[in-house]
Amino acid sequence: MDEIDLMIADLANENKNCTQIMYRLMQEITQKEDNEELTKVLYSLGGGIHSGKMCGIVTGGAIAINLLAKDDSPEEHQKFKEIIKEFVEWFENTYSSVECKILDPEEKREVCPVMLKESFLKILSLLEENNIDLYE
Repeated sequence: MDEIDLMIADLANENKNCTQIMYRLMQEITQKEDNEELTKVLYSLGGGIHSGKMCGIVTGGAIAINLLAKDDSPEEHQKFKEIIKEFVEWFENTYSSVECKILDPEEKREVCPVMLKESFLKILSLLEENNIDLYE
């Protein structure tokens, strides 16, 4: 197990859902302090918004990406919008859907950690390709 696997396992053991885990992974990697209120709010997006719809890895990934935006300018919005779009397209192409309900509930315990790690690594790759500094 590497560092990301351990972080995912620790967060899952804290009963964090996939959306919360994606957010917290970015907070850990960038060495930013967790916003407990936001972590609490992100619970609402887990399990496909608790309805099997948009996977929490996707929503959490979009949030994790956008955490690195430097400002609220139209240019910054556009840049991050493109990165998020590329991530969502990658996720859908890789896993055949962005919906949580496609996963067998019995398999989630094994499949989701793998998907979380692969998705987070993809996000880091996209950020690097777009010259986004994780530590600014």
